[in-house]
Amino acid sequence: MAEGRFYNKVNLLEEVQRYKTSNEFLELLFQEFNGSKRLLTDGVGSRLLTTMSALTNELYGIDINQGSIERAEELITSWRIYRDCEPLRTEFKFLESKGLNVNFNNCHFYLIKLPTRLNGLFDGELASELFLHLTEKEIEAFLKGAGYHLKPEGRFVFTAYVSGNENSLDEKFAELGSKIGMDKSEFIENGVIDIKKLAKSLKKQNHELYETSKRPFWLDLERARVFPEKNLEELCKRHDFDIKSKQNINCGMFPFAHRLVYVLSKCTKL
Repeated sequence: MAEGRFYNKVNLLEEVQRYKTSNEFLELLFQEFNGSKRLLTDGVGSRLLTTMSALTNELYGIDINQGSIERAEELITSWRIYRDCEPLRTEFKFLESKGLNVNFNNCHFYLIKLPTRLNGLFDGELASELFLHLTEKEIEAFLKGAGYHLKPEGRFVFTAYVSGNENSLDEKFAELGSKIGMDKSEFIENGVIDIKKLAKSLKKQNHELYETSKRPFWLDLERARVFPEKNLEELCKRHDFDIKSKQNINCGMFPFAHRLVYVLSKCTKL
């Protein structure tokens, strides 16, 4: 997942603004995680840190980038400066409506790996906007890890951009490429969207379109990935998870695209 290191170039406010949120998504997190003793977030940064901290006594996070952890620590010490900036404002208003407050006093962040002493201690785990950066093999490793991290009754929530309908992320990128005469086969293969290649062509052939598309499509990304629902769900079952629910909640990095939020529970073995 080396390409993920580009996040080190992003400042706190820009990182937060990459990840749109919604009351619908926050309500789901509230229903699944509120009142937890310990929660874990895969990918730290500053996204959803506000909400997740308020739902638990202790919040833990792991990330492959030191820069992401530093931005999370910056938010903890200076959140009052940013609370009126979206999407943080949405989060703070949501928490206020629930009678909750941020709990930044008990956050613990780790680079790359969680200590094994914490295995089996988490009520819930969240991987939001992470799987779009990962290969199927890496997703499988995350599911395996979640099985170790969670208590027997724990829940694992993740978001994924899935292929197979007209609003899929790959189809939305294909529409953008078609505006400069690019066939999707030129930059999309096996569910992998080569955003860097598309961005280079856009900038060269239609600079105005490049500028207007740069932020909603985050054209500074290297690539993004989509997966068939069937493949994802087979992986979940293979690693002893039941799918408690799934729903399309269009927020995240690409709110214009089909995005599923899965809630998994560990299988109960008789």
